[in-house]
Amino acid sequence: MSGRVLPLRRPNGLRVLDLCCGAGGLSMGYYLAGFEVTGVDIRPQPNYPFTFHQANALTFPLDGFDLVHASWPCQYFARVTRWRGTQADHEDLITPRRARLE
Repeated sequence: MSGRVLPLRRPNGLRVLDLCCGAGGLSMGYYLAGFEVTGVDIRPQPNYPFTFHQANALTFPLDGFDLVHASWPCQYFARVTRWRGTQADHEDLITPRRARLE
């Protein structure tokens, strides 16, 4: 966390794994709710405020966490993508990856 000061919160003793975490906006919500947060993203996230692993969310181990959250990119399903007429330019990343969490 390199000198960053995070807001105070009451730890709940639970660990969350945030797959496709990006910069950590959602992760901060989990942190404020008391979770110990670990983020995974395929792209570097140099300002991510918690434990971070640059890795593929499809192969990162899920064991040892009380909760696993995934924010798969969803451009394929986004209304704005269809409105712009470019849905075919985006892969459906949600449907085949749902089995990973089930």
